[in-house]
This record gives sequence, structure tokens and C-alpha cells, in this order.
Amino acid sequence: MIDHNDALRQIIARAGEDAGFRARLKADPHAALTALFGMEIPARLTISVLEDTPGHIHIVLPVQGELSDEALEQVTGAGRAWNTDNGIQDAQPPGMHQPIILPGQ
Repeated sequence: MIDHNDALRQIIARAGEDAGFRARLKADPHAALTALFGMEIPARLTISVLEDTPGHIHIVLPVQGELSDEALEQVTGAGRAWNTDNGIQDAQPPGMHQPIILPGQ
């Protein structure tokens, strides 16, 4: 089973090896991830792909404050943002913004 962190590692590794995938990921993350994992990524999941440069780095902070009951259920496993036959699961609460940060080239 692949968790969120393992999925991110696969995405970043593929983007580092395959310039075409990297370009598709930046242009249309939903389509690129659908092709990579062989599954439809829910449209309600916002995906931002950011690329560090020598002069600009990104720091992603976790959500501040208390989570709603619905979001807490998602995080604790009562629900999943996506769950597929190939074992990929993401416990991000609905509406959470999860960027994919690629190392600069």
C-alpha cells in the first residue's frame, strides 16, 4: 500500500528522471498523476506544483488550528480523499491544499 509520502517520493523521482513528465505535471497535475498512478484523481482535490529555484524556495506549513469534525475523520482514517485498487491512499481532509514541490533544475 502506498501512503501519501511514498506517492510524493514517486512523483518527485519521476519528475527528476523524465523531463516530459515534469512538464506535464507542472501544466496539468491531475492528468499527469492520473497517468502515473493509473487512477482518476478527484477534481475536488486541489494540486499545486511548485518548483524551487536557486533564488526562491518554498516552505509548506501544515494547517493551523483545530480541524473540523469532518477533516478530523479524514485524517484519522474514517474517510479517504482517494482510495484505489492499486493501494494508494491519501488522508488529506477535503479542501486541503497539498502542493508538490519539485527540486530546482
